Amino acid sequence: MHSTVLIIPAALKADANLLGAALGYGPESYTVPIPSDGKPTHWGGHVWASAEFFKLISIARGGSLPPLDWAAHRLTAARVGAVMAALIVGAPGSPLDPDGVPYASPGDHWAAAVVKARAPKGSAVIR
Repeated sequence: MHSTVLIIPAALKADANLLGAALGYGPESYTVPIPSDGKPTHWGGHVWASAEFFKLISIARGGSLPPLDWAAHRLTAARVGAVMAALIVGAPGSPLDPDGVPYASPGDHWAAAVVKARAPKGSAVIR
């Protein structure tokens, strides 16, 4: 299991939560506002993720979505694709970032991820 921070733009929070529920990860995955003072531009969450989770992320980012009835989950393939394209995943040492060095604690990981999420587009992956 790897410490994993997931961050999504505020405009996609509802669809990201619907996606998490459709995949069996719970209905409210993104519960922490970023920034915590004022109107959030992003929402995030932390999870200890498995190799299966990272495989799912990799395959979905490659354009292959799980064969679910997206309409039954109040989603479309296009909206799921938009979530996957915007999702910021920080998981140093995981299959998504095998060269990354894990943080000493989830709190340290979260603090670094928030800084990266607020950085200009095109910044490095969260490490």
